[in-house]
Amino acid sequence: FCQSPILVSVVGNNLVYHHLSDSRIKYVPLSSNIFTSEVPRSIDYNPDECIYYIITNFRSTPKLYTITHLGDVTLVGNLAPNNGQAFDTCEAIAYSEYTKKTYVSVSYPNGDPYTETIAEINTNNAVFTPITTINTNLPRADDADFMECYVTLLIISDNNVSPSYTTL
Repeated sequence: FCQSPILVSVVGNNLVYHHLSDSRIKYVPLSSNIFTSEVPRSIDYNPDECIYYIITNFRSTPKLYTITHLGDVTLVGNLAPNNGQAFDTCEAIAYSEYTKKTYVSVSYPNGDPYTETIAEINTNNAVFTPITTINTNLPRADDADFMECYVTLLIISDNNVSPSYTTL
């Protein structure tokens, strides 16, 4: 799709491609205006399926959407744990080209405001399966506000603590 590094974001009713090498910007109109009312929280790309995954409403009713390169928006569904346990938030999503799986960070209602649990999500139905809980000596470092997969590593980062990141 692109031979130079690009930054991809959802801005208003557009999928926006910002080419970092030459600062070109391309706007692709979205097929839905849902992101003006449901706040996007995290976006990641699955190059194997040529599709973006996006999390919205991360603090109320987290939802998973897909977006194609052409801007077609599809609601996959409300996020739900496979064990039926209540959860509070879902802040980040990351696709791993190494494992061919997609991961989300979630928080359970135990009084901990941080998204400390990493789960694998089924991108066909938005159901996730908890894998592990991040537990460091600094609670804020456990927070997975952002995630990215790099080869065999899952890198998590907290928005409020810089430069705090953990690799799994």
